[in-house]
Amino acid sequence: MNIKQQILWEHKQIWDMCWSSVADRFIVIDEADIFLIDERLIYVETVDTDKRRKWMSCACSQTSLFLSTDEWGSKIMQFRLLPSITFTKEWKPPLVCTENERIDGIACRGDMCALLIMNGKEKSLRIELRTCASFKRIWLRLIDGIFDSNFILIQAHLADEWLVADCENRCLLHITKDGKLKMTIKYHDIPYRIKLFGPDMIVVSTQKGINFHKI
Repeated sequence: MNIKQQILWEHKQIWDMCWSSVADRFIVIDEADIFLIDERLIYVETVDTDKRRKWMSCACSQTSLFLSTDEWGSKIMQFRLLPSITFTKEWKPPLVCTENERIDGIACRGDMCALLIMNGKEKSLRIELRTCASFKRIWLRLIDGIFDSNFILIQAHLADEWLVADCENRCLLHITKDGKLKMTIKYHDIPYRIKLFGPDMIVVSTQKGINFHKI
């Protein structure tokens, strides 16, 4: 796979990133800042936000950008995508999680979002499916045998289903739209990251490289 374009990243460590087809930009976050990058990697813009926030993860719906904060009792900050990235609402505990929990991952598909939530007191991880409009919970599923959220990443899949990369156990978890475990897919290498790539392809990054799989 050839490199089409690259830039030298002169900011802090990247925590998360997502693509917004509505804004036509990559959205990149470090612990304190939000950046907009065009697809040619030429234009980098810093979004004006509250510098006191520490960001953890990000995801886009068709109308909004959602960011979770890196703290126990995480909050979700909602921003309007157009005509510019503008803060609109703050979602707080106990609606999105408890004071003993942290939202380590967000993935959006359509008008739904999936949250990856770590409970520090119970030492557990779970996935919750919620509506983007009100964060009403549709279902939740505990992720057995994993506590450290560095070992897991959630990503939207086709047909409103979800894929979870579990690099601790070297597998992918396929979860149905109603929260049931459809299958556990053993992976030949440690899957670090997983992303949708186009309408029928997923990309899995591993210690040895990047793998493309047709769905």
